[in-house]
This record gives sequence, structure tokens and C-alpha cells, in this order.
Amino acid sequence: DSLVQSQARELSLRRQQIKDGHGICVISRQHMNTMIKAFEELLQASDVDCCVAEGFQEQLNQCAELL
Repeated sequence: DSLVQSQARELSLRRQQIKDGHGICVISRQHMNTMIKAFEELLQASDVDCCVAEGFQEQLNQCAELL
């Protein structure tokens, strides 16, 4: 009986950790999207070489996909 209770507590803890991790990912994704938009605006407003800007944009998008 105590083994079952111990496993139930462990399962509950793991579920909470998964839920917390998901919440962190959602917040990180929101921040990444905000950052991408800010960099897009900066790149459009500056005299950065088009190829450099596109490469930087692609790297930002790849980072966002990881989240």
C-alpha cells in the first residue's frame, strides 16, 4: 500500500513538473515572438545589409522553432 502511495505521489510530482515546464515554454515562446518583432523593426529601420538581415532573421526563426 505504501508503495502505491509513493508511486502516486511521484506521478503527481512529475505531472506538476510537466505542467510547469509547459508554462515556461509558453512564456518563453511569447518573449521570443516579441523579440523577433522588435528585431524585425530594427532591421527595417537601419541600413543593415539585406543578406545579413535575412540571415539574422532566419536564426531568430530557428530559435523560435525550438520553443
